[in-house]
Amino acid sequence: MKYIVLVLSFVFAMNANAGLITNVFTSGNQLFVDFSLNNIQQDTYQTTAEYLFDDSQLEFSSYTDSVFMFDNFVGFGSGGVIPNGDSSLFFVDFVFFDDAFNFGPSFELGQAVFNILDNTVDPVFVEDKVENLNKNGAPHSEVPAPSGLVLFSLTAGLLLMRQRKQA
Repeated sequence: MKYIVLVLSFVFAMNANAGLITNVFTSGNQLFVDFSLNNIQQDTYQTTAEYLFDDSQLEFSSYTDSVFMFDNFVGFGSGGVIPNGDSSLFFVDFVFFDDAFNFGPSFELGQAVFNILDNTVDPVFVEDKVENLNKNGAPHSEVPAPSGLVLFSLTAGLLLMRQRKQA
């Protein structure tokens, strides 16, 4: 029984961590944001994300799809900026021609480039929202990884306590 609970907890934890991976780094006077999918769920036809940044520190320059997206005719991405007072919202949307799950457990999506303004040392670029959508455009109903793992552990613990009382 212990081994079953252990194996199920690992499987559950791996599924709960699926989604968009963002790698943010600077080079010279530019900030680069690489997007990729990792352990994507089945029935994912669109991934959308929003990021907040200080528009006095960064200026959106460009977005390009990855070579993998282009060469394999996987889909396309688009990005843009919505000004919002002191901060701005960068959005990126990836639309897949088929279920993204069919293209492998992980793959690169694209890259956004921002110009760093006024000798800013550490520009602010913060994830606000990430959402995977199914074929009908509805969000996946996912339990966040920490909460899901805690709920699973509590359930397993209660079952073990119940078995000990019966023995």
